[in-house]
Amino acid sequence: MKIWAYGDSFVAGDQDIKGRVDAIPEYQDYNRYNVSFSSVLAKKLNCELTNRAVSGCSNFSQIDKLIEDSEHIESDDIVLFGITSFYRDRPKISVYFKDLISKTQGPALGDRELLLNGDPSVIGSYDIFYTLSIIDSIEKIKNIKIIKFNAFHNFMDDCNIKHLMKFNNFIGLHQPSNTLINLLDNTWGKIDGTNFVDHSKWSPPEKYRKNFTRYSHPSVIGHKKLANWLYKVLKHDYNYSI
Repeated sequence: MKIWAYGDSFVAGDQDIKGRVDAIPEYQDYNRYNVSFSSVLAKKLNCELTNRAVSGCSNFSQIDKLIEDSEHIESDDIVLFGITSFYRDRPKISVYFKDLISKTQGPALGDRELLLNGDPSVIGSYDIFYTLSIIDSIEKIKNIKIIKFNAFHNFMDDCNIKHLMKFNNFIGLHQPSNTLINLLDNTWGKIDGTNFVDHSKWSPPEKYRKNFTRYSHPSVIGHKKLANWLYKVLKHDYNYSI
């Protein structure tokens, strides 16, 4: 059995240490394999880990890595996919890069009218549908389970496609406040729980501050808590023999 992990800085294990940039390869590799909850889980299970998470990445970029790795993933492997905010996919293009979708260019990045005039939350809703559909297809083609969860943004709070609730193997999809932040500040499942598109602008309550870094990523302590939580969920809810 092997663990494969995909996602953004929450899965990569960013620690926000002053004077250090976590996205630099040497630091990112250290965090991936020594700090992240997937590394803690791998050590607990005494198994190999491949952590593909990249700080600040989009869902689409991690889908690329998943497709690349899918030829090597076995049916008994644990595959974890942290869903990041869908605003990192095409909505950024519609807001910041309108020159890429001008009327003098082909609609290669999607429906031009939607991208130029649409609500970014609508575009994001389509993009999260694409993301989950691709993951679902990989699961069926490869006969594997890909366990999904929200990193810091519960996309259902902003999503216009309600039948996304029908996708499988998504931890807490049918619950409010279902992000890793909610697990660490004890608001999981609460109607008024924490949900931010930009976690760096939020500060945790003093009681839970030890679980977070200065930019509200999971701390070393936080990653250990997440690993213990994942172990229980994988064993009891997803029937892994661990």
